[in-house]
Amino acid sequence: MLSLSLLAPLSLWYDPVSRFGLPVDTAPQAATASPLICFIPGLDGTTASPFVQWPPLVNAGYRIRVYDARAEPVAATIDAEVGCILDFLREADAPQTLLMGESYGGVVAASAALREPSLVSSLVLVNPASAFSEMPSLQADARTLSKVPQALFPAASFALLGRKTFDAGFVATAVRDVLVERKLEKLRESEPALAAYYDAALAHLVDEISSQPPKCWFDARFANLRAGCGLLEEGWEALQPPLL
Repeated sequence: MLSLSLLAPLSLWYDPVSRFGLPVDTAPQAATASPLICFIPGLDGTTASPFVQWPPLVNAGYRIRVYDARAEPVAATIDAEVGCILDFLREADAPQTLLMGESYGGVVAASAALREPSLVSSLVLVNPASAFSEMPSLQADARTLSKVPQALFPAASFALLGRKTFDAGFVATAVRDVLVERKLEKLRESEPALAAYYDAALAHLVDEISSQPPKCWFDARFANLRAGCGLLEEGWEALQPPLL
């Protein structure tokens, strides 16, 4: 597996608001004076899933940075990932840093906060996969996927992992918003810049979902999940940043 210590930490992070083209009026000093939200995505590395939340947070004065583990073709060890995240936080030197992790990313974010709590002002864990050792069905899926050949892996991973993350309520709400209430169409008329941002971010999200990383990448991520959960089992009580 790749050691991220050889990589520039900034190369694995991006600003979703500027990448997807939303113009934001910010003062020159905001680049260093604003509080920072760093998002660590889930097991499959899909970075664009919270795109709806970013504009209001930016308007509230936060800077957003997203960790893009897919920027490298080979998954790193969890120690290397944590080290890369901490290197970025040192480089950013923000007055306040909120580290946010989803699922697998929650394990990585908590591990980073545990290693160097002084760099993390607060910690937000969204459905963290910290109980992997107590989830026999997910462990069984990992074992099954490890035996699937690469040619069948995209379909197998979608079938096994996709059913665990599928949210029927979310899909129903999205269909109602787009087809029934025509919210995006109305937004194109009232706020074309924001609508263009949504279009670009949604297209990126669809591309991420449809172009899954190779099997060896997922195998490494599952190994990281086991290692990270093992570290956290004895470390939760030692976490110092406020935890949500």
